[in-house]
Amino acid sequence: MSGCGGGGDSQATATVSIANVLTEPIGGSYLSDDDASAQTFFQYDVVGDKGLLKANGVFVRVDDPAGLFNAHWATFDWQAGRGLFYISAYVPFLPVGSSQGAVKVWLCADEQCKMPLAGSPVTVPYSIHVSPGLAFNQLSPPYDEITIESSFGEVTDLAAIPLTVPDGTTSISVSPELGGRRGQSVFVEYPFLEDKTAVAARAELLPTPKLILTGQLRPVGTYYTIVTVTANYAYSTGEQAQTTKKLVVTYKVNDAGGTKYLLDPARLSFEVSPQIDSTSSPIKILGSGGGIASYSVEYLPPDGSGNLDAGPQAWLELNDQSVMQTLPWHWTNAIAIRCNVFVGEKVECLAPGRYEAILHLKVWQADGSTLDVPMPMSLSVKP
Repeated sequence: MSGCGGGGDSQATATVSIANVLTEPIGGSYLSDDDASAQTFFQYDVVGDKGLLKANGVFVRVDDPAGLFNAHWATFDWQAGRGLFYISAYVPFLPVGSSQGAVKVWLCADEQCKMPLAGSPVTVPYSIHVSPGLAFNQLSPPYDEITIESSFGEVTDLAAIPLTVPDGTTSISVSPELGGRRGQSVFVEYPFLEDKTAVAARAELLPTPKLILTGQLRPVGTYYTIVTVTANYAYSTGEQAQTTKKLVVTYKVNDAGGTKYLLDPARLSFEVSPQIDSTSSPIKILGSGGGIASYSVEYLPPDGSGNLDAGPQAWLELNDQSVMQTLPWHWTNAIAIRCNVFVGEKVECLAPGRYEAILHLKVWQADGSTLDVPMPMSLSVKP
């Protein structure tokens, strides 16, 4: 705040003065991302004709050439004639490095400080040091946000954000979590997702500190993740400490144009032995349509690669109870059956060897049509 000057009715305020001032120099060492203030208290008594102060009390002004410090939380007890306030500066707004100087504190009978009380100003020295804290470079504090984008079906590193870390940092850890932007509720993603956040994150300390964001497989849409970064460091005394910072990530998945669905796994291989009649495996289908309409199985004929003819054996089916699931993930169980053909009272089984098929999933589109999503399958029957 700008300092108040002299002038005004100095004779009137000469009969009112401040006394018994209690304060301390402002000092300390901080990290630039500390949610703290460098401050000191200022207590004083008013002596003389307090009636000259009228009902307005005492006005406080801090004259700081560096523009770092202000007066806050001022109170005045009329009965005791005692005032108290704090001189402070918010650490994240202070320059990195050492700052030394002094502020002048004026106590006045008017807001413009043309009527300073006798004994004003009082000089309060400061000496503070601010070291680099944890910061996302190229982003704007104190609310760090970033938007990353990918096309449907891509899983790739989308952003590498340089980090500033405290001196003596030994490691950096990250923790993504579901989240929304400021003022928005948390977006709950789909319950079948193994990775609960749409963005994965990792940190590197060497050769230069950085945070790397990787988009995960998601349908077309917008997702929000909060990434908490923790830097573990040591003071020169050897004492261990840590500092954390949060990054709000908006992840946009754009329409890829051609790719509408993805299968996980892309190909499914079964294996059964003579002691096992059947086996199953889950299939995940990621897309943005309206559900699975039906399925069919295309059994491939024998070929030179060793694929055998299954004959009448329909060895592949889906568990109908689990086909229909809530979008965007469909889950189903594919079941491979070694023995299921009855001839009279005898059950026929597949001969040892490899059998190939293509599972055709008919998936509803938004316009009411269906799209064929093929998935290669193979069954290996052991002797």
